[in-house]
Amino acid sequence: MYRAVLRATYSTAADASAPRRALVVHKTSRLDYERKNYPDLTVEQMKEKLTAQGTAYKRLLARHAAHAESLREISQSLRYYGVEVRERCWEKCKGEDIQWSDIVFAAGGDGNFLRTAGAVSNHDRLVVGLNTDPKHSEGYLCMKPSPTHSLADIIDRIVKRKFQVTRRQRIRVSKGGRQLPVLALNEVFVGEKDPSHHPSIHPSSLPFLLFPL
Repeated sequence: MYRAVLRATYSTAADASAPRRALVVHKTSRLDYERKNYPDLTVEQMKEKLTAQGTAYKRLLARHAAHAESLREISQSLRYYGVEVRERCWEKCKGEDIQWSDIVFAAGGDGNFLRTAGAVSNHDRLVVGLNTDPKHSEGYLCMKPSPTHSLADIIDRIVKRKFQVTRRQRIRVSKGGRQLPVLALNEVFVGEKDPSHHPSIHPSSLPFLLFPL
């Protein structure tokens, strides 16, 4: 699994071809999350509910709009180069979508990148993190657009293979001899099923095996 990293100088692999099918896995914005939980509320009712909870509603709308605009720019830029695009929110992304793609874009922040990368088992599949809300999110694992390098510029260089890659080691977890389907990028957490219970797990008794890949 790779994450594309733009450098000051660029190198292009001679035998590399441009991607033909791109999967864009995007995060669920807070506004979409609330709409999903309360589908029967009108816009005004949603505003009143969230405001009563202490949410800065105008800021919530602005961040949602920024994320949506970034997604539009990513997909539009890919299609400009003739790349077939599938957009999936993380909750609806399936293994067949990943297998279908030549390249996977994790559009959101670090959390979305970690979830997306964990679902990609192909070691030769390029996974690119793109920060869709750079004004409010650092996104250390994601490429961050700037006034001089827009998302369209980043897509242009990726499609033309003008980038370098960083290979990241991941962790495979097996339980009782059965390999779990998700690969961990930076850590594995083992805890109680019910978070309200005090953990009573001793490392020596864990039926898990961790293998760095």
